[in-house]
Amino acid sequence: MVESTEELREKVAISCRILAMEGLVDEILGHVSARIADADEMWIRCRSPEEEGVRYTTVDAVRRVDFDGKEPHRGKQYQVPNELPIHGEIYKKRPDVDCVIHAHPKEALICGITELEFRPIFGAFNITAMRMALEGIPVFAHSYLVNRPELAAPMIEIMGEKSICLMQP
Repeated sequence: MVESTEELREKVAISCRILAMEGLVDEILGHVSARIADADEMWIRCRSPEEEGVRYTTVDAVRRVDFDGKEPHRGKQYQVPNELPIHGEIYKKRPDVDCVIHAHPKEALICGITELEFRPIFGAFNITAMRMALEGIPVFAHSYLVNRPELAAPMIEIMGEKSICLMQP
């Protein structure tokens, strides 16, 4: 069964709220996008003038844009994330990817700042995360605002075919 684009839009909004409830995004930092099938477009969480934070993401805040962030009918009401190139450039280079999540988990930030190695110490409770840790988590050894495609390219290269990449603070 193929889901409608509106169902996918709702899933992006729900995903944003879940990330916030789990403490993986802070206030307005972080965003989720989903590739729209058979189009070079995505649904992505945008900011509105009434911004209340990722925890309160509504379906209206999830906007349909192309991989470069253009939405013909967006107007000035909604602003795409500054780091939209993370999403768009991954979709362009990785046709196998249907969703991109940019989050700021405190634990990952602490490991990056202190240069602690990621180790699978939580496997009994999170088998998927344990597998990612055992396979190795690519680390992009830079922390800058990825607001242009050419800044996303080296991060995507480090990420390779993995499902995760950590930007070291």
